This record gives sequence, C-alpha cells and structure tokens, in this order.
Amino acid sequence: MTTAKVCRSGDCHGVRLPQQIRLHGGELGAFRRGGEIILRDQKGPMLRAFQSLASLRNDLTIADPPERPATKAQRDETGETEEGLT
Repeated sequence: MTTAKVCRSGDCHGVRLPQQIRLHGGELGAFRRGGEIILRDQKGPMLRAFQSLASLRNDLTIADPPERPATKAQRDETGETEEGLT
C-alpha cells in the first residue's frame, strides 16, 4: 500500500499523493465508506454508477432469490415426471 501525506491549510485538509498515483484531471470525488475515505477520479463513464453505489446504506441486505422450477434435464436426472409438478 502506498502512503499519502495529509496537509492542513486553515480549516481544510489536503492529501499529497505520491508520484506512483497519477491523476488525469484536477479534481477528485471524495466520500466516506465506513472507516475509509475514498478518492475517485471524476472523469470516466462509470462516475454516475459509482456515486449511486456509494450512496447505498452500508447495512443493505439482498434477499435470496425465489427457487426456480426444475428444468427438464434436472427432472430427467431425478426421475421426476411432469405430472408430479403443480
């Protein structure tokens, strides 16, 4: 992991990035995710998607999908007949 230096100027904080981390623009998007501070280049086609994902709650849970009916191949393997289906 590369280390960056934090600088203070009045009420603002700045981050001095090492040379290995090159930027293509003059601005970065910044947000918190839990205990992390994320800096992201503002340019790029996925910006809106990243912003949407960053705004989601941290405790978001995704329910298990409903069970799908067995396919014909699966029924053939188990010997199940179509008459047995409801």
